[in-house]
Amino acid sequence: MEKNAVAGQISDINLQHDSGPPIPVIGLILKGFPRVSETFITREIHLLEQRGFSFRIFSMRNPQGHPIHGHIQKIRSPVTYIPEYVLPALGGILRVHARMFARYPQVYLKSLADALWWNIRSPKSSALRRFMQAGYLVGRYLLNSAVVHFHAHFCHDPTTVAYYASRLSGIPYSFTAHAKDIYISDPAFLQLKLSRARFSLTCTRANARYLDALGHRKTPVIYHGVDLELFQYRGDDPWLEDPPIILTVGRIVPKKDHNTLLQSLIILRDRGLRFRWVVVGEGPLLPELKSRAREAGLEGLVKFLGSITQEELAGWYRQARVSALACKVMSNGDRDGIPNVLVESMAAGVPVVSTTISGVPELVEDGVQGFLAPPGDPKAMAEALERILRDGDLIRAMARAGRERVERLFDAAENIKEVGLWMHRAIEGETHT
Repeated sequence: MEKNAVAGQISDINLQHDSGPPIPVIGLILKGFPRVSETFITREIHLLEQRGFSFRIFSMRNPQGHPIHGHIQKIRSPVTYIPEYVLPALGGILRVHARMFARYPQVYLKSLADALWWNIRSPKSSALRRFMQAGYLVGRYLLNSAVVHFHAHFCHDPTTVAYYASRLSGIPYSFTAHAKDIYISDPAFLQLKLSRARFSLTCTRANARYLDALGHRKTPVIYHGVDLELFQYRGDDPWLEDPPIILTVGRIVPKKDHNTLLQSLIILRDRGLRFRWVVVGEGPLLPELKSRAREAGLEGLVKFLGSITQEELAGWYRQARVSALACKVMSNGDRDGIPNVLVESMAAGVPVVSTTISGVPELVEDGVQGFLAPPGDPKAMAEALERILRDGDLIRAMARAGRERVERLFDAAENIKEVGLWMHRAIEGETHT
């Protein structure tokens, strides 16, 4: 990528350190930090820090009031919160933009024109808003920093900020695409961001097929992975709880389809099976889910835990008989990739029941580590749950197969090495072609 005037000034400042050459810093652009549901991102940061990388986190949101996982407290990278909403901070943002325009008018006007064009062509892209955030980030924070590369998580809003921050500063960027961010994005704008990125990664082969059809190069697939020490295999006889626990972990949002799972549990109850349903997570549909459980007469069988730490969650995996998640694809394309909670379940030796969407079949071989049902089919999900709940030998076999698969493909400590290679190449100026 060509350097512009802003990049030249930043580069000069980066070299003016009395104590020797600066340590290259990667500017991470995130939707929010720390987000309780995005442990795959915070774990990646922590593991990369352990491998010697230096980051500065630019967060578009400041989540508050949620549990903090243990590994997050070990992250050393400084965090800067850029304004989430433009209008409440408009005065300060405009002052920074005015300085950017005065110093680099051509670069600024070309970037602004690009943002206006995409905002008109694709209003959902929020391109102008992200341009305002990017300009504030560059003009306020970069001229005295050692940031040499941007990396964004999620290819919609955070990568749009990275794209405009790169245009304004000349600092290259890369991104990791995950799940719904891919499928709700304007394909043309996403194609542009792919073409300008130094590299792009994703976490499922299903995602890669979609991205490869848009882009001009193959998208590397690196599975998120889990902490195998935290989610330890619990052994072949985990019959600690009676009645057995069916565990569901995830935000209470439409794409998780808790209602289909609830209907399957009603079927199990009517067949005379004993169980407890433990639900971990929060979300906008939680009040409705609680109401439906009461109306179905399941209130005494359901325990809603809300948000908990990963350390607490590991304890629930040790007690669960089966982990269930009824994922579906929404009409707007929103979907899960490979839900990390299913990987955690299998690491702990908990058989899983889920659906055939997206990247889930890349994790779960139907009938081996668990069962996969068609999305939106409560009867099929009930039958899968019943088979597991009634068959101790099947649970033992699935538990061993699940742990083996996670150790082989989803060990975070191993998978992070490949992420580190891409980061190192980006710092060294290599471009993925």
